[in-house]
Amino acid sequence: MSMERTVDITCPDCGKTSDFVIWQSINTQIDPEMKQAVRDRSAFLFTCPHCGNKHNVDYGFLYHQMEDRIMIHYATSDEEAQDVCKMYSSNAGIDPMLVNLRAENYMIRIVRSQNQLLEKLAIIDAGLDDRLVELYKLFLLADMLKDKPELNGAEILEYNADGKHYLDISSGHKHIGYAELSMETYQLLVDRFSAKLPDRRAQKPFVDRKWALEFLESHK
Repeated sequence: MSMERTVDITCPDCGKTSDFVIWQSINTQIDPEMKQAVRDRSAFLFTCPHCGNKHNVDYGFLYHQMEDRIMIHYATSDEEAQDVCKMYSSNAGIDPMLVNLRAENYMIRIVRSQNQLLEKLAIIDAGLDDRLVELYKLFLLADMLKDKPELNGAEILEYNADGKHYLDISSGHKHIGYAELSMETYQLLVDRFSAKLPDRRAQKPFVDRKWALEFLESHK
C-alpha cells in the first residue's frame, strides 16, 4: 500500500508556510501515476502557492514497484540505511513480511540520494544489472584517475536518453562531463562476472561503489 502525509513547508523565497504531501511509501501498482512522478521528480517538487517559485523537497521513502517485485529504500541518513539493512539481515527472517518477500523473489536495494534512486530506476527500466553497472563505473573511474587523481571522490551516475546509456560524472558540486556507456564493454563484464554473481534478487541491498570494490577484491 502507499502511505503519505502532509507537512508544513516554508518557502525559501517568500518565507510563507504551505502544505506539502510527502510519501512514506509508494506502491506503483496501487498508484501507477507515481511511477512517472518519481522518475520526473514531480513527486519531490514543491510549488509555493504564494509566490509560485518551485523547490525540490528531499525526503526518504520506500519505492515499491510491486508489479515487478522491486523495493528500493531511499534512506536519508546512515543510521536509517543501517536500520533498513538490519531489517533484511538473515536473523530478521522471523518477520512474516520478510519471509514473504524472499519467497516472492523480491529485488531489494538501499540508496542514499534522489540521484541514486533515479539511477537505480533507469538501470531497471533499461533491463541492465546494477551490479555490473557499478563495476563498469569503477573501471571507468580507475581509468580517469590515471590522468586526474583529484577525481578520486567523483560521483558517476547512469542515465538513459534517446535510447542510449550515459554516465554523468561530477565531483563535489562541479560537473565534470559525460561518457557514453558502451554496451560492448558492458557485455564483456557480463561474460566475465555474471557466473560469479548471485541472482540479482538474492543480492544484499547495498549495491554501490563500496560493494564493487569489495567484490573485485574477493574475486582477484
